[in-house]
Amino acid sequence: MAKKREYKYYPDDFGALPVKALHMKLDFDVFEDHTVVTSDFTMKVKKGPLSVLALDAKNLEIQEVYFFDDPEGKTSKHHLHHTYEKEKDKLFLHFPEKLRLGRVFTIRTKTLCCPTANILEGLYYDETPKGKPKTMITQCQQWGFQRLVPCLDDMTAKCIYTTTITADSRYTSIITNGDLVSSKELGNGRKQVVYHNHKTPMAPYLFFLGVGTYATFKRPCTYPDGSSFTLELLLPPGTKPELASRALDILNDSILWVHVFTGKEPYKDYEKREELMHLLRQRDSTPPKDKQYAGILQRLKDLAGELTLGYAYTGSVYREIGMQNSDFGGMENVGNTTIITNRIVPFPEMSDPAFEYLIAVKVHEFFHNINGSEVTGASPFEIWLNEAVTVFIEQKYTDYLFGEDYKRIQTIMHLYTPMIGTFAGDLSPNSMPILPEGFNNPNELISGVTYVKAPEMVRMLEATMGKEAFMAGLSGYFEKFSHSNATTLDWIEAMEKQTGQHYKEFLMHWLTTTGFPVLHVTTEYKKGICTLSLVQEGKAIPWQFPLTLSLVDEHGKDIHSTGKTFFIKKQKETIRIPTPAAPAFVSLARDHSFYGKTVNHSATREQLMLQALVDPNIPARFMAFKELVEQEKIKIITNPRKTIDPSLISLFGKVLLDPTLDPGIKAMMLIIEESVKDDSLSHKYKEIYIAKEAIKKGIAYYYQKELLAIYSALGKSQTQKSYMGQMISDIKQRKLKNVCLSFLSSLDTRQIHQLIRKQLTSPSATDRYSAFSLFLTTSAPDKTKLAQKLRGEYARHHVSWESYLGIVSGAECDEVYTLITEAEKDERYCAEQATEQRALYMPFAMNRKRSVLTGKGLGFLTDTIIKLTKINEMSGHRMLSAFNQLHLLDPADQVRVVGKLLAIKDELPEKEFPSVHNNVLRILKNCPTAIASYEKGHRKQVKL
Repeated sequence: MAKKREYKYYPDDFGALPVKALHMKLDFDVFEDHTVVTSDFTMKVKKGPLSVLALDAKNLEIQEVYFFDDPEGKTSKHHLHHTYEKEKDKLFLHFPEKLRLGRVFTIRTKTLCCPTANILEGLYYDETPKGKPKTMITQCQQWGFQRLVPCLDDMTAKCIYTTTITADSRYTSIITNGDLVSSKELGNGRKQVVYHNHKTPMAPYLFFLGVGTYATFKRPCTYPDGSSFTLELLLPPGTKPELASRALDILNDSILWVHVFTGKEPYKDYEKREELMHLLRQRDSTPPKDKQYAGILQRLKDLAGELTLGYAYTGSVYREIGMQNSDFGGMENVGNTTIITNRIVPFPEMSDPAFEYLIAVKVHEFFHNINGSEVTGASPFEIWLNEAVTVFIEQKYTDYLFGEDYKRIQTIMHLYTPMIGTFAGDLSPNSMPILPEGFNNPNELISGVTYVKAPEMVRMLEATMGKEAFMAGLSGYFEKFSHSNATTLDWIEAMEKQTGQHYKEFLMHWLTTTGFPVLHVTTEYKKGICTLSLVQEGKAIPWQFPLTLSLVDEHGKDIHSTGKTFFIKKQKETIRIPTPAAPAFVSLARDHSFYGKTVNHSATREQLMLQALVDPNIPARFMAFKELVEQEKIKIITNPRKTIDPSLISLFGKVLLDPTLDPGIKAMMLIIEESVKDDSLSHKYKEIYIAKEAIKKGIAYYYQKELLAIYSALGKSQTQKSYMGQMISDIKQRKLKNVCLSFLSSLDTRQIHQLIRKQLTSPSATDRYSAFSLFLTTSAPDKTKLAQKLRGEYARHHVSWESYLGIVSGAECDEVYTLITEAEKDERYCAEQATEQRALYMPFAMNRKRSVLTGKGLGFLTDTIIKLTKINEMSGHRMLSAFNQLHLLDPADQVRVVGKLLAIKDELPEKEFPSVHNNVLRILKNCPTAIASYEKGHRKQVKL
């Protein structure tokens, strides 16, 4: 009997195609309730003789299928025998005679597809302005193109496109990939446009079509040599021009940075590159009539001639389109990037984290033009490659803007975040490696493993190769596979070729293994030698990774010649470092040099205290501080009667009052996370919360005066020269300001209530949202009434409405169920909008002391997962992460959770909801102790 497939798709399901896609000539006749698509698909036989060809076709009405003997379709057409197996999503073409190897032919199909409201793939409805024809856009990643037209919906089916769209002439924008070559009115309220995407062969998942009513904004993007193209932004009508202008400026800056600081040798002549970037910004802010303008242009051309620059866009228009409903934050359709409207322009209602995302997503999606579009992965199993390298470049740009330490600490915090953090997901019962064995839905590959762990692996490779060699190797990879497809091994071999070293063993282990290394370290100083004994925890096959460290003296200075990066390969290793004197402490895993955890068994409390104050490596200093807080939380969890250590309170004060620390970094250090790293305690959600609040209250009580003074002083920064500089400065100050307010809120006094109320009227959206969130945690009797009042105010704009939904969902109060239910019933809440689904329910799911450990919360979570999955399976799938510590829960909790997971599995059959159904099965199968607890409690066997 054949073994049941755990996944729907495996690597063997993606082989070489029997034909090569050459050209798709598409004609879309678009109406509000349906679209008729005529396709002339020209192909060349690669595996002949060919008698049957299967095209991908999902939920289409097949009207006509013809065969042409010549590639242009100019000869007489012949009806082609075909069979459409809808259950398999396949249209089988049966040729009257076998087609020989190398033969070029054209298939014409005429089909009908219908847009949907909640299936966010293929053609679907997006937010439509009142009184306008319905807005429709496409989402073709990963297999949405087959919902439009019969095709080879495969990443290797790259070809050129000629696309004609006929639609309602009232639409302000009728767009697709490529360059617009003609536009004409047909009469009867219809308009026709034609686009050519002939420069870059395109994979079908990158196809885009959109018809809608938008406000359009433009500006040129000009490279140092004077060549230029148009940046275009499509936004909801009524968007203020100054907001669009700022968004275009941010996009322009990121594109120019990519050109200047990527490519084969971005670190060569680095000072000249910085001058070049400065001059580009100066040119774009200087009027052409200014007497300095000509000199700037000349110097730009001179510098450009002296330097080897990076990627330059090849199209005539690069467009960003605001989409309100999507499973993704952004999508890199060639020349037509779609970005969630709430993150596409810096609306005044936008929070600071959202603004930081705006910056990141713009450079990320643009870099996909080379990594993903020009060079495309060979199958969905290479999605990690498309994304990880792109995230790596995105991080380089945000480092450039915000500072490397600030952004690195943000990443570190995400690694350790409970439930949705990458470490938590990587250890969960349904975790998958970067390069998984299989998957049920390609959207499952859009995860923290792909977007965080995989870029961390790329970062480790850079540290191993050296940054210069890494970028040269990456450039060689892009050059070799330009306009084609590449596999994981292709990428590895390209990097190996650059240095002559072997990385396959190192990388393939990371790619195919879940989890991460836990490195146990002991140190000893004796006779001028500091000896570090390293032991990797667990795995039979040890991880390989770079470990960066230094010995540091009592003044916070690195001891000469002791700062090095070691490449760890074995389960047990010893490092010996000569040093004239005993170090005050060892600064381990600097910059969090590997994706994993480090346990320094020799570090005393006094050493950690010193390191938290003086380590010159800020991420290592951050980790030392967090280790001390971790120890305090564990002490309170295991003995709730323990008082807070006065030395920790003193340390908080020293960090709080340290004038040398970047305010954003200081804020992140001072935040007390609701989590512990100790796996034996990490599922004690209630106890962790109590410990966190006890520490916060102790700090606030002792430093109330200082916290109030800093809170009052922040937000009064000097005006920066640029908009971006001012925003970044303000963001960092607000971060610290609201951390101070968070500490003060734990005092829960009338004075603090008034302080929070006052901040609700701040001109800063971030300040208002922080105040609202904190107010809901207080004992103020009118907090529910305030929430109802703010619901009306925040619902006036789609950005503040999303924020409102997220705040009430994550409310740390018993009224949370009422707040969520009232929001659900509000006529302004749209249950089919993925953005609103995630905002209203995900924060509640993350509060596992309520959503998992209480009967009411678990029932609410279960019902929500079932309800959401029936609307949008990926929204339901995301919420399953609430159960990623099922294997650690106490037996009584395991019994209740297993019962609910079985109910979810039974309510959501595999055929209709494969991602949720199969992931629930994987969670249960990988938690045998939980199953045993359930069977013992219910005295019956579970059959999976």
